[in-house]
Amino acid sequence: MNAAKSGVQNAPILKLPVEIIKQILEKLNPIELAIRKVSRSFEVLLDKLPCQIRKLVLWVSEDFPTIIVNDDYEIKHETENCAKNVMQKFSGILQIPNLEFESLEIFLWDEETRDMYFKLLLKYFKSRTDRIYVKTCVFGELKVSQIALILPFYQAGTLEEIHFANNGETDDLEQIVHLKQWKRAKRFVGSGDLEAYSITIQHLFHFVRFEVHIDRFSIEDAVSIRDKLLKSASFENCTLYFPQTDYLEITKIFGPMYTGSIGGTINFKAEKTWSYSLKFGPTFIQITRIESQS
Repeated sequence: MNAAKSGVQNAPILKLPVEIIKQILEKLNPIELAIRKVSRSFEVLLDKLPCQIRKLVLWVSEDFPTIIVNDDYEIKHETENCAKNVMQKFSGILQIPNLEFESLEIFLWDEETRDMYFKLLLKYFKSRTDRIYVKTCVFGELKVSQIALILPFYQAGTLEEIHFANNGETDDLEQIVHLKQWKRAKRFVGSGDLEAYSITIQHLFHFVRFEVHIDRFSIEDAVSIRDKLLKSASFENCTLYFPQTDYLEITKIFGPMYTGSIGGTINFKAEKTWSYSLKFGPTFIQITRIESQS
């Protein structure tokens, strides 16, 4: 039975309400771009709508290059030049206007090819005419100097969490602390088997939460933290890991009467409405905000 005989009207998709088109697109995989070729008018319409992707992982290695979308859709190549093919697919994704990611994760695993693929990556980002909306970004095995070139393509203010997963020698976070994306983010994690990050303590305490390995921790750093805690109304918690230090001298900055064991806890009063619990040892300090019970 055809549409005319059944009384069913076939409305062109372009005449559907925008909200209906959005609902249709939500049912499709956001990476399959063939639907954009329905017509030039439809492609123009799609370019005006946000392309929302919950999670995208670009995993570049010679052994297992792949793109993972929303944890359940993979684009991978197992042929010659497979890593380059995956990079080209990622380039196609970056050409979509109005990109919005809950999480965008980029891993360049192989040391021998990392710089080559990073140059391609940077070229792809530079080809965009607008910034990408990303809430959480993860960088694996990229140098801080390289990350400093990518972060400006993410919309400052939208970016809430920055996560580095790196291995190797000490790297310098001072290379990115001037960026608006860093200054306006709320959370930071510096993990992996990296020896440590070098950074001035003051450049961490605009974050609500953070966890990071740093290359040193001094009494002056403890004083800076104390002063920040006394003033901050938004800080929630942090964990700092560092080389072994004279923790007893450092704890006296927060609790002058402390004479306890190697690991302990100090309650540090900041304001009438909040205080902090400080757990510490020779190589770490963990600070958690405690709201006063009214």
